[in-house]
Amino acid sequence: MRRSLTGAALLLVALVTSAAAAICPGDPDILLQTTDGADGQARIVVGIGGVSRSFILDTGAPLSVLRESVVDELGLQHVPIPLDAISGATGRPFQEGVIVPLVEFGSAQRKDVGFLIEPRSHAANGKQAGLIGANLFGPDDLELDFAHHRIALRAPGSCRPDTMPGLPLTVTPSRHVLVRVLLDGQAVKALIDTGAAQSILLLEAAHRLYGIDPSLLPRAGEIVGADGGRVGAYIRPFGTLALGSIALANPPVVIVPDQTHRMHRPLSGTAGIEEDAGLPDFTLGMPVLRQFHLIIAYRDATLYVGRAETP
Repeated sequence: MRRSLTGAALLLVALVTSAAAAICPGDPDILLQTTDGADGQARIVVGIGGVSRSFILDTGAPLSVLRESVVDELGLQHVPIPLDAISGATGRPFQEGVIVPLVEFGSAQRKDVGFLIEPRSHAANGKQAGLIGANLFGPDDLELDFAHHRIALRAPGSCRPDTMPGLPLTVTPSRHVLVRVLLDGQAVKALIDTGAAQSILLLEAAHRLYGIDPSLLPRAGEIVGADGGRVGAYIRPFGTLALGSIALANPPVVIVPDQTHRMHRPLSGTAGIEEDAGLPDFTLGMPVLRQFHLIIAYRDATLYVGRAETP
């Protein structure tokens, strides 16, 4: 049974919509409320097979991902993917995909949407149905306002706020969004990745840019990717991280080796699209992204940046 909004939820949506009007004129085409997972990632509710399900919002994923158990529950056909054609952040390949006939995304509907299948054995959190990636955003501008627990999709170019300076973006063929940041004063190209529970600096870049000796780094656990792979994570303090004119002190950053180059070709999004050259040196994850109010203008290749406001 499809869930309905309660009176309190309707009031919350109304309040969120009015807050958005201060930044962009008019109502957004799609407005979604976010909730916070235990790992700090943002969750959104999306309708799959007539049922509202919780997904991780993942701007770092060109394609959306659906758990194998959900695919089997819906009785959808598994479609094989050529070996090594598409791999995730830790370098392991996805082996199957699926076409979902109808996806309800806020007030919009998407038909015949392609998803990668996350094998049941790879899933770290059975409560989540999967990831919502950039293929569901379309060409729209994407507003990320985690302080107010909201994301909004707007027509391309319809929101160019005077109060938020714009930074040049690189949008790759697979819709990865890259922007220049300053980490301890060093310019680094960074991926904006709401699906990342941590901000990540690649081990090779840590040595090349900062002279860090990998053998001296203390280990701090491991990173688990949606592809099911695991890679060791290391820690080293950094003093500042600046995105545009906004600087953060003591940003939380982990250092990991680049498994995408070592094991398989990086995630390319879909067959026929030119593949990206692997992960960038740096990934902006949720602990950092929560401290900003961002608008990703895909078509204009511009990132509008503001500091997150206290709700």
